[in-house]
Amino acid sequence: MTIRPATTADIGDLINENECTWIAEAEGVSMGFAVADAEDGSVFALFVRPEWENKGVGKQLLEKLEVFLPARHEMMWLETDGSSRAAVFYAHLGWTRAAELENGDARFEKRR
Repeated sequence: MTIRPATTADIGDLINENECTWIAEAEGVSMGFAVADAEDGSVFALFVRPEWENKGVGKQLLEKLEVFLPARHEMMWLETDGSSRAAVFYAHLGWTRAAELENGDARFEKRR
């Protein structure tokens, strides 16, 4: 096995294969991205560049996932640091804090 830095081609192949990654952009500037795992119904990642935080970018990305995942799963889920701003963000947007994990993360769930 080899572990190497990902290339643009690698990322492109993954995106085309899974169709579960979205980029938020304005005038050609990337503001953030979101990745869903279509197989297990999870939000794999959602990140917004610091200069674009608190401007609705994360909410819009999450809304895109909330349309994509329920078409495939009754329940969506994610895990994040239980004491993070992200945990507050998800709770504010209607996600239920379903479990506290031993590593300090919290599991959030949302049903369609």
